[in-house]
Amino acid sequence: MGTTASELIADVNALISDKGTILRMRTFALVFSGADYDSSFSSASGTTLWASGLQFPLGGENSGRDWKLLEQGRIYQDDSKLYLPGSLAVTPIPGSGVILIGIGSPPTNEYRLLPEGFQAWTVEGSVVYYEGYMRVHNTGSLFQQY
Repeated sequence: MGTTASELIADVNALISDKGTILRMRTFALVFSGADYDSSFSSASGTTLWASGLQFPLGGENSGRDWKLLEQGRIYQDDSKLYLPGSLAVTPIPGSGVILIGIGSPPTNEYRLLPEGFQAWTVEGSVVYYEGYMRVHNTGSLFQQY
């Protein structure tokens, strides 16, 4: 008998909870002042969520997906890979806002979740986990290197 989606989700959640790092996820929505392409914008803080996640360096040549995004210039060598539990319902959408990830409690490092390569892995229609990339967030502007 095979493994069910709920068993797989429970196993992944246990792994992330046991081996992961606590992180703070803060969303910021973009608020535009006009309808023109050059309208000014500001950011409005949305929700803050505490969760566990797994952070890894990029796999380089051993990871076909990492290598492809690196070659396309969509991610950088010093970016990190992040795995999140499927129960979080995270979706970074380019141009709609920014998701900042603070690693640790209190956060010692701050990263931006990148929309490039973000993927939900599903089984039987249920999200088991999310895999994505994040970049060190430079203090000052939310939108540097965007």
